[in-house]
Amino acid sequence: ISIDSGLAHIAAAVMTAKHQRVITLFGPTDPRVWAPLASGLANTRLHYKARPCSPCYNGDGNFEPCRFDGEYFQHCMTDISAEEVLKSLY
Repeated sequence: ISIDSGLAHIAAAVMTAKHQRVITLFGPTDPRVWAPLASGLANTRLHYKARPCSPCYNGDGNFEPCRFDGEYFQHCMTDISAEEVLKSLY
């Protein structure tokens, strides 16, 4: 289980068994562009809550600070529940 990072891509590349899963959480990045690709029989699953402001990363290597404060601060990530992620393990 990882955010969209190099670790998720490495895990997806080296895991080859059918029972293995790579679960990646997306918020500011676009999973259509950045989702890790599984090798062999491994499984990749992603969690992404599309919000009007996401994805906000434009691919230039720089992440802008979240433009929201309060309850909407980084809501693209905080809206992904732990229960939802844990259910995707099975």
